[in-house]
Parts: sequence; C-alpha cells; structure tokens
Amino acid sequence: MSVTTAPNEVNKLMDSILNSFVLGLWDSIKIIWLSFWPYIIIFILFILAGIIWQIIKLRTDKRKKLSAAFNSLVGSLTYFLFFGLLFIIFYFIFGSRVVDKIWFAIFGTASFFITKRFLRWIGFWYY
Repeated sequence: MSVTTAPNEVNKLMDSILNSFVLGLWDSIKIIWLSFWPYIIIFILFILAGIIWQIIKLRTDKRKKLSAAFNSLVGSLTYFLFFGLLFIIFYFIFGSRVVDKIWFAIFGTASFFITKRFLRWIGFWYY
C-alpha cells in the first residue's frame, strides 16, 4: 500500500522547513553579532573610511584611486546589503514563496542595478 500526500500537505511541509531555516539563520546572526560586534563595527568603520577616502581622492584627481580589490570588496558588500534588504522586504510581504530560483534571479538583477546606481550616485564609482 503506497502512501500519497496531497500537494497542500507538501506545500505546508516546505513552508515549515523554510520558516525553520529562516529562524535558524536569524538566531545565528544574533549569536554572531553578540560574539563579534566590536570587530564587525571596526570592519564597517574601516570600509566607510575607505569609501570616503576614495571619493575625496577621485574628486581631487581622477587618476588616483584605491585598489581594484578594495573596489570589489565595497561593490560586493553593497550588493549583498541590497540583496538582503530586498529579500527581507519581500519575505515579509510574500512569505516563503520568495525562496525560489526565479525570485533570487530577480533580487540579484535588481541588486546589481541598485548597487551600480548607488555607488555612482555617492561618487565612489566613476565609470
């Protein structure tokens, strides 16, 4: 005798798994923050100081700029920030339905363009 499940039960199970994963991820973020908050703040301040320094250097002379590695670091952290914000906003609006390849592609594409516009707007990227 085979056991079959209704699609509704499978959807409930998937929602439960995704909610458990998100709650576990949130608990991990809290634990990491409580353990390493001074280092995280120092890292953020270091990055912000580098961004300000890059903007000042680019305004005085277009040929003086920071390394490509630092620019990549700032770009990827900004991309990650916007991707995370989009994911969180849409997760609270639509729930676990946004955990999908199509949604991640949409978030990734939107984050890419938002990052480009934002970094050009503040003067960090000149190209």
